[in-house]
Amino acid sequence: MQTQGINTDAHQADIDAMTQRGETAIYLANADSVQALIGVSDPIRDDAIDAIARLQQQGLEVIMLSGDHPDTANAIGRQLGIDHVIAGVLPDGKSEQIQSLQQQGKCVAMVGDGINDAPALAQADVGVAMGSGSDIAIESAQITLMHQHLGAWQTPLGYLKPRYVI
Repeated sequence: MQTQGINTDAHQADIDAMTQRGETAIYLANADSVQALIGVSDPIRDDAIDAIARLQQQGLEVIMLSGDHPDTANAIGRQLGIDHVIAGVLPDGKSEQIQSLQQQGKCVAMVGDGINDAPALAQADVGVAMGSGSDIAIESAQITLMHQHLGAWQTPLGYLKPRYVI
């Protein structure tokens, strides 16, 4: 909108509310003004909060590593019970974040499903791809979960004993 010279100030309260709900604001505008806002987000899986809590109970530190805007990612992190959120990260940045933890002597597991996750899945000590994910994510990971039940994460991660799950 800034590039097009369209002022969004009048909509800032709505944008802030969307962000606090973990939504990304999409603008619909004509040549000179915003006509509508649409908030979009990925739904949180029914079993995600429980799966993350169980990983944390096992002594694993769960980190959310996201390309989303920091405000949106932090809102989602709060909903999931994740205290450590790293956001606004490009695919190569995800891999660099994992490498940084590894250089500190940490064993890192990465769970992902998209093309943007492939470099990080390859860099991680344990890469876990979701079976419904992109082909390159599946190819980059050492483990592929064939079903979407998030509790299945515990078995491979518990066996391999990583310290951080991203």
